[in-house]
Amino acid sequence: MEFIEPTNFENWSIDGKFNFQFLCEESEFRYNEMLKCLSPQQARAVLPNALKTEIIVTADIDEWTHIRKLRTDKAAHPDMQRLMNMMPWEEFL
Repeated sequence: MEFIEPTNFENWSIDGKFNFQFLCEESEFRYNEMLKCLSPQQARAVLPNALKTEIIVTADIDEWTHIRKLRTDKAAHPDMQRLMNMMPWEEFL
C-alpha cells in the first residue's frame, strides 16, 4: 500500500509525523488481518483517507470547468485543492 502525506505534512511536529506514519502502517496490518475473514470491500473500512487511490475520470470541457471551480474553491478540502492545482489545465481547456 502507498500512503500520501497530507498537505503541509512537512510542517507537522515530529510526534504528529510519527503518529501519522505509525497509524498508516497499523491500518495496513489490520486490513490484511481482516481479509482473513471479510471481503476486501468490508475490510476497506479500516483504511485511512491517506491511502493512495488512482481513478480515471472523463468529462467534457464544460464539466471540467465546473469541477475545477468546485475543487479549487477555498471551501474545498486542502488536499483536493492541491491535486486540482497540480493538473495541467492549459493542455485541455
